[in-house]
Amino acid sequence: MTGRTILLGFLLFIIAQSGCKKNDDLPPEKQILGVWVSTSTDDILDFTDDDTFYKSNKNIHELYRYQLEKDSIEIQYVGESLIAVPPTKHKYTISGSRLTIDFSNKNCFTFPLELLTFVKR
Repeated sequence: MTGRTILLGFLLFIIAQSGCKKNDDLPPEKQILGVWVSTSTDDILDFTDDDTFYKSNKNIHELYRYQLEKDSIEIQYVGESLIAVPPTKHKYTISGSRLTIDFSNKNCFTFPLELLTFVKR
C-alpha cells in the first residue's frame, strides 16, 4: 500500500463518519430547530431560529420567544393578542424525533396545563 492509498482511505472514512452524524449528537439548540407536531393536540410548533418559534393550529398562528437552558425551556408569548405576558419555564427533553415539554407546572399562554409530546416533521 502506498501512502497515497492510505491517505485516500482515511479521508473516505472521515467523510463517511461525518455523514452519519445523528440528530442526538447535535446540541439542543440545533436539535430543536424545525417543525414539531403534537401527538395529543392539533398544535404545531415551528422553531425557526435560536430564539423564536410559532405555535399554529386551526385557530391561531402565534409568535413566541424561547431560551433553552440545561433541562428547561423558557417561553414568552410575544404575539399580538396580549401585551406583556410574563415568561414561563418548563422542563423539556429531546430524544431523536420526540420533543416533550412539561406545561403542567405553570400556565403558559395558549398551552394546556399538561405534559405535551411533539414529533418532528
